Amino acid sequence: MRTASAEKLVDLAARSAEAEKLASDKAAKEKAAQEKLAAEKSAAQAKLVAHRRLFESVQAAINQLEMELGVSPREARMGRLGEFVAITSSAASEGLQFIAAAERQWG
Repeated sequence: MRTASAEKLVDLAARSAEAEKLASDKAAKEKAAQEKLAAEKSAAQAKLVAHRRLFESVQAAINQLEMELGVSPREARMGRLGEFVAITSSAASEGLQFIAAAERQWG
C-alpha cells in the first residue's frame, strides 16, 4: 500500500511540475507578444511623428511661398504652377487629418 501512495505522490509531483512549466511557457509567450505589440506601436507612433513633421513643413513652405510672392493663398493656387501648390497643400492637409485620426484611434 505504501508503494502505491509513493507512486501517486511522484505522479502528482510530476503533473504539478508539468503544469507549472506549461503556465510559465504560456506567460513567457504572452509577455513576448505584448513586447512585440508595444514595439510595433512605438514604431508606428514614430512614423506618425515623422510624417507630421513632413506635412507641417510642406504647409510652412507654402505659407513662405505666399509671403515671398506677396499673394493670397487663393492667388498662390491659380495658374499652372498654382495647381501644383493646391495639390501639394491638399495632400499635406489630408495627411495631417489622417495622422490626427490615427492618433485618436490609438490614443
